[in-house]
Order: sequence, then C-alpha cells, then structure tokens
Amino acid sequence: MLGTGKTEVLILRRWTVRLAVLVTLFLVLAGGWLLYTWGGSHSREALTRLRLERDDLQQRVAVLEERNSELQRQFAAAERARQIDQQAYADYRRSRAQLEQTITALREELAFYRGIMAPEREIEGIHAQDFSLTRGLGPRSFRFRLVMVQIGSNDQLAQGEIEFNVRGTRDGAAIAYDHASLSPDPEAAAAIRYRYRYFQVIEGNWTLPAGFTAREVEVRAQPRGGGEAQHWTFAWKTAAGIPATEENANVGE
Repeated sequence: MLGTGKTEVLILRRWTVRLAVLVTLFLVLAGGWLLYTWGGSHSREALTRLRLERDDLQQRVAVLEERNSELQRQFAAAERARQIDQQAYADYRRSRAQLEQTITALREELAFYRGIMAPEREIEGIHAQDFSLTRGLGPRSFRFRLVMVQIGSNDQLAQGEIEFNVRGTRDGAAIAYDHASLSPDPEAAAAIRYRYRYFQVIEGNWTLPAGFTAREVEVRAQPRGGGEAQHWTFAWKTAAGIPATEENANVGE
C-alpha cells in the first residue's frame, strides 16, 4: 500500500511539471503572438504615418520650389529693370551733357555774332575782333584763330593781306617769326589774303622752334590799294587762355 502511494505521487508530480511546461510554453507562444500582432499593427501605423509625412513634405517641397522659381523670376525682372534704369540714366546724363555743350556753343556763337553786328568800337574800318590759340597735336604746335570785322559802311568789300609776327626770345635774344616761318606747310606765304564784307575767320597752324619762348603776336592788316595799314598786338598767354597771374615763361615752348 505504501509503495503504491509513492508511485502515484511521482506520477502526479510528473504530470504537474509537464502541465507547467505546457502552460509556460503556451504563455510564451501566446505572448509572442500578441507581441507580433501588436508590433505589426504598430509598424503599419508608423509606416502609414511616415508615408503621410513624406507626402506632406513632398507637397511642401513642391510649393517651396515653385516659390523659389517665382522669386528667381522676380529677381531676374528686377535686375533687368535695374539695368534698364541705369542705361536710361546714363543716356539721360549723356544727352544732358551734349545738350549743355550745344547750348554753350550756341551762346558763344551768339556772343560772337553780337560782337560783330554791334561792336563796341565806333571807329569805322576793319578791326581784329578776336584772336585765340589752342594747343595742337605736337608738343610745340598751336592753332590760331583770327576774327576780322568791318565796322561802318559795308557796301564795299574789305580786301587785303594779313601778316603775323610772333615775337619772343630765343637764347636770351629778342626774335620774331612770320607766318611762313612757323607754318608746317612748306608752301605757306608770309601774308594771308582776306576778303569779306562783314567778317572773316582766318585760321592756321604754327609750330614753334625749339628754345623759342613766345611773348606776343602782332597782326598787321594791309588794305588792298595801298591804304593805311592797321596793327594789333595780342599777348601770347592771354590768347592761349592762360591767366595773366600764372607764371609760365615756357608757355610758348
């Protein structure tokens, strides 16, 4: 009887252990299945959420790209407008400068003609209205311009010859050169003919000799027919547009 009881206890214990193992295995499998199910559901939700976020980001990127393209177009248009404005302003300044030069030239021309038509001098006859010098292309080259007018009765032509004498110093000695000596034209004559009723502009070029310092220009007009000659003297510095206060002994060099 006693042996039989022990055997039953052992059998019961074995079944209890087996049952515990089976229960544990079931719980593990059930837990794994639940964990798998929960993880899969969570993964699907996360994947769906990521897809939605991706779609939203793609839409935002598309909007930003369109905005960027629009800003680039606006910038290009503004840059073109700026360039057009700059060109227009440059054209305006250039046109204004040209207009101012034209106005200045017209004023000078008007003053010139006023001086001819209403001279300050009351003595009738021919007069040297103006004499000026401008620098030439060479280092010692000058271009002269003499304006001759006739005051009083203009029913007769004023005719004759103009002679120039440029006076100055060379190597410390006084010396004078006529038009033929200073002109670059080898066939130039010492005198220049004039023939006019109201006024005449006489122009030419001079090249000063090396070492020569010009001081003044003497203009002599000899009327045709042996009338009395007229003389005028112009300071070289004044004719060349150099202020009288400027000390420049080599202006004629």
